[in-house]
Amino acid sequence: MSASDKMNAVHSGAVSVRGSESHSRWKRLGIVLFQLAVSAVIMVWLCVQASRSGAFSDLVQHDKHWGYLLLGTLFVGLGVVGTFFRWFRLLRSQGLEVPWSTTFRFSAVGYLMNLAPMGIVGGDLLKSVLIARHQPNRRADAIASVLIDRVIGLAALFYLITIVAIVSGAIRFPIPLVEFREVWTQYRAGSLTLLPGELIFQLLIWFAFALTLLGSIAMVLVLYPKQTGGRYLLMGVAKIPKIGPKFAALFQGFEKFGKVPCTLCESILLAMSFHGCFGLGAWCFGQGLFAETYSAIYQVLLTSLANSSQVIPLPLGPFELVIDWLYQWVPIYANGPTMKAGEGLIVAIAWRCSFIAVAALLIPCYFLSRTEVRDVQARLEAMEANDA
Repeated sequence: MSASDKMNAVHSGAVSVRGSESHSRWKRLGIVLFQLAVSAVIMVWLCVQASRSGAFSDLVQHDKHWGYLLLGTLFVGLGVVGTFFRWFRLLRSQGLEVPWSTTFRFSAVGYLMNLAPMGIVGGDLLKSVLIARHQPNRRADAIASVLIDRVIGLAALFYLITIVAIVSGAIRFPIPLVEFREVWTQYRAGSLTLLPGELIFQLLIWFAFALTLLGSIAMVLVLYPKQTGGRYLLMGVAKIPKIGPKFAALFQGFEKFGKVPCTLCESILLAMSFHGCFGLGAWCFGQGLFAETYSAIYQVLLTSLANSSQVIPLPLGPFELVIDWLYQWVPIYANGPTMKAGEGLIVAIAWRCSFIAVAALLIPCYFLSRTEVRDVQARLEAMEANDA
């Protein structure tokens, strides 16, 4: 090959890489804009409903209890820092000796990236790469720790929903299938325009209960594959194209916890406690903004149910929509009134603002890690362009 041919090849390769990077960026931008558009539609619709019900005007007239609002922000801050500590304990249980200061810094950076919808890299992905760079000899375990921490947090959320629903008496035994069948028949016949909110609430709780049960069974299979036959599940998952090997690797990371069940229980209990802090924060906001609202235990249940909707990849909207509906479906007390349309949205906005306040305090952690973050972002962008 002549020198000119080589130069042409290099030039065409560079153009190809630049084209891939450009295509990847436009694709990513399109996804982000679509997510923001959907979130905006949901929030505008909720605000219109709140305005029509008079929730905003009532809020202006009510006395505010600023002590409750401050306490709610402190509860949310405790929950956020608690998730950092949970990951720290998880790393230590895997024999990864990462200092608390480093864990806190990486967790804070990941938290800030997750809050920014226009962020180039997701917080979990960024945190995974940062911790892997810090543990070059055990990169796989370091990366798996982030995924396992996320799964434990989600599992703990459903455990909390189930336990609080039973303790508070919110769940009805047995499951109201007969009542649902009768109501559904009336709805299909046209004699009902909307399904009763209390019935939908019960079905949501029972659905969460079913997910908790199925998740517990799956966890046992993954933790003890040899004793339970779970290895056949792992083999089947590994055969799924593209995502199969990644999930199989995650399951194998979970298998290590079968040897240290106390550590797994500790992680789940910590996660439940910090999810409870988020619920108590929402309860404080309700107490600070309204004359009458739910008890603390009921608010934890409602907030946790709404929080489970955040698995939907939208920056805003799912949590606000679900909590506002739940406020309209669930009576404040037995045979009592429900909250107005829009009052759940107001609590959700205050709840979101508390997370932003916590993020503002964590911004220095980003500047301390700015060089590492920029390097990781550049590498991840290059890898994404090559994959494209």
